[in-house]
Amino acid sequence: MKVNEIFYSLQGEGFHTGTPAVFLRLSGCNLRCPFCDTHHEEGREMTENEIVAQVRQYPSRFLVITGGEPSLFLTASLVDALHREGWRVHVETNGTHRLPENVDWVTLSPKDAFAPNAEPVTQRYDELKVVYNGTDEPREYKQFHILHRFLQRGATGGVTHAHHSVGQPFAVFVGEALPAAFLESAIELLQVVLCQLIQRDVPNLRDDVQADAAFI
Repeated sequence: MKVNEIFYSLQGEGFHTGTPAVFLRLSGCNLRCPFCDTHHEEGREMTENEIVAQVRQYPSRFLVITGGEPSLFLTASLVDALHREGWRVHVETNGTHRLPENVDWVTLSPKDAFAPNAEPVTQRYDELKVVYNGTDEPREYKQFHILHRFLQRGATGGVTHAHHSVGQPFAVFVGEALPAAFLESAIELLQVVLCQLIQRDVPNLRDDVQADAAFI
């Protein structure tokens, strides 16, 4: 499969925000969203054994597979190989294709509001991250059983994160309670502090954290 990059950082989104993690970013997607930050022409072909060997060098055993769209490429055999090495495998997906059943945690980040033919298919999702611009009513995807639901800031601004658990509506938006400039400063400070704490013990930690920090 074509790998865009592999790096070690902090999970900056969703339920596991702040967790040291290895990120496996795959190249290639079936959608073309206007805000996508993945350069799909970049990357190199790697075998499953090569992927396992490269992620093995990092101290965390928390792996986030993202893209691109991982469901187009991820195999049950790679997940099995990672499990044998003690990895917990998380996948972030737009939900348009099914994933191997042995994935440990599935994050649905639906893109049907931004691209045609992007309606998620029915399967288990552990968390939902909805890209939200702060204006239109966010869709809740009630047809799926989802444990945790988050609002994620869109390219045009809006909230940073809001969270709720099963049976509750989306939480009150953080952006409504505090000025946006204050929130941005607090996020930047949190990122710096978390990185410094981990870098004391892991000198080769990548300096930038994955995506935005979040309030839960």
